[in-house]
Amino acid sequence: MGLSDLVDKGKGLLDSEKAEQVSDDILAKASDFADDKTGGKYGEQVDQGVAAIDKQVGNE
Repeated sequence: MGLSDLVDKGKGLLDSEKAEQVSDDILAKASDFADDKTGGKYGEQVDQGVAAIDKQVGNE
């Protein structure tokens, strides 16, 4: 198995339903943590960051 095979396998894992569920859970917790620590002051920016990351991981 070469490096390109490993990269392709990793990409396949990131595009799975399981990755989507895990990433959504992690992003929700991170968003809540950031909002809690900043008193919600940067809620819009946090939401934009979460949306950008969510587009890159998973299948939705």
